Amino acid sequence: MLGNSGGRIILITGGSRSGKSEFAEKLVMSLGKSCAYIATAQILDDEMRARVQRHQDRRRGSFWSNYEAPFAAHETIGGISGVDSILFDCLTIYTANLVYGGEDAAAKREKILGQTALLLAAAKESGKNVVFVANEVGSGIIPDNTLAREFSDLAGQVNQAIAAAADKVYLVVSGIAVDLKKIAVNIEKDEVFL
Repeated sequence: MLGNSGGRIILITGGSRSGKSEFAEKLVMSLGKSCAYIATAQILDDEMRARVQRHQDRRRGSFWSNYEAPFAAHETIGGISGVDSILFDCLTIYTANLVYGGEDAAAKREKILGQTALLLAAAKESGKNVVFVANEVGSGIIPDNTLAREFSDLAGQVNQAIAAAADKVYLVVSGIAVDLKKIAVNIEKDEVFL
């Protein structure tokens, strides 16, 4: 796994119920003695309340400091001190929070990518290990409506921006994490055989 030196950005991505949050929690526990957990979900119904409760039940004890940041999460990251790592769960829900509004597609894209840039800047400036969790929403059926397709595109762009800046990127499938940057092909540097 990783050593415990700080200042790294790590992305953990995967499908729904892939085990990515559990992997992220174990990873940050291996990186130090304390972690700030940034939750981005807004509890709008009973199903989401149950999901949040399951996550909270796994994070009991003095290791965790919990923060809620459905919006302006870069400000929350910037205000955290006294911990070794920050776990941001999750980018996809954070993106969904930002999508709903009256802007047209281009304005939403600009707003969301701007917020992503602020998140990355805050993560880098924190000097801490910052672990982002995200869903791979574009791996399934193409949605049948404009808003859902727009969201899938934006979530993919956010994931790509974080992955490009990340020191490590893990894909979690069926509870198994794969180190993507370790096996990635860089088409500009590597010879690719087709």
